[in-house]
Amino acid sequence: MKYNAKLAIDANHIEFCDSLLADAEYRYDTEELPCVFTVRFDNGYEADIKVVNADPPYIDAVLFDEYGFEISILEPEFEQILGTYTFNILNDTFIVELTGYETCKNI
Repeated sequence: MKYNAKLAIDANHIEFCDSLLADAEYRYDTEELPCVFTVRFDNGYEADIKVVNADPPYIDAVLFDEYGFEISILEPEFEQILGTYTFNILNDTFIVELTGYETCKNI
């Protein structure tokens, strides 16, 4: 079965997360950066897509079952937060699409 989840992220948040990924010299005070995005699928599974403060920083994409157990991770081969993350578990496919939207700015 195929499960899809889509999450729109504020343009300012995208820029912040991507700048952290691009700057290998920058370090945050904690291991996890404030770039964590969670989606829930119809069957109760969840996926977390987050930027991890490492050397260099990377995107950690993890799929959890309905009980909260980690059942799949993706290789950290992403250079920006936006995109499609696909998890294949037995006969099921879980697709997370992170997209952006523009933020209204005060004039």
